[in-house]
Amino acid sequence: MHFSPGAKQDDDYQLAYESLAQQLIASGIADPLKIALVGFSRNGHWVEFTLAHSAFSFAAAIAADNYDPSYFQSALLNWRNDDAEMNGAPAFGEGLQKWLTRAVGFNAEHIHTPLFMIGQSGGLQMIIGDWEIFSRLRYLKKPVEMYMMPEVDTHPSHLPQNPGQILGIQDNAIDWLSFWLIGREDPSPQKRDQYARWRAFRASQTGPLPNNGKDP
Repeated sequence: MHFSPGAKQDDDYQLAYESLAQQLIASGIADPLKIALVGFSRNGHWVEFTLAHSAFSFAAAIAADNYDPSYFQSALLNWRNDDAEMNGAPAFGEGLQKWLTRAVGFNAEHIHTPLFMIGQSGGLQMIIGDWEIFSRLRYLKKPVEMYMMPEVDTHPSHLPQNPGQILGIQDNAIDWLSFWLIGREDPSPQKRDQYARWRAFRASQTGPLPNNGKDP
């Protein structure tokens, strides 16, 4: 599949994710209620974009250490040219209307999928960069969790090779997907608080009815 440059690229990736999910369902390989999206780096942005714009009800998602061309991150980083290209125009004047339609931060209310956000490249800097989406979802009482890689302030890494850091990321990712896809909880006493939060998320979900047996 050919992926277009600029704003069309987001649409292409969304279509690719939806089409693959529908193909897996039609072939009998996947349960339509148990399909998750996982994206790292730029792919994490495409996961978040899809969640904010797709009618497909993904069961869970992870976006790790990802680029985000939303308003707040772009403002902090001096209005990157990439952000204007991904949203179809600079975020000023009439161009801002395109951002309101496309940018994930401005469309957080459409995200119903439980989203796990992972920071790896930097501690406070990464939290601030992801804050627009995270804080909006939290305000809207959506199921969202932000996790920072161990020792992220002293040993930040976009591509970690430290075993402790890799284990921390993978352990939490497995917990998140297992909880939302099959209802599994790790019995470790150290994780009681985490599952208490996630059960509260699950109990408060009021998203749209799944339509995953149909074209999104």
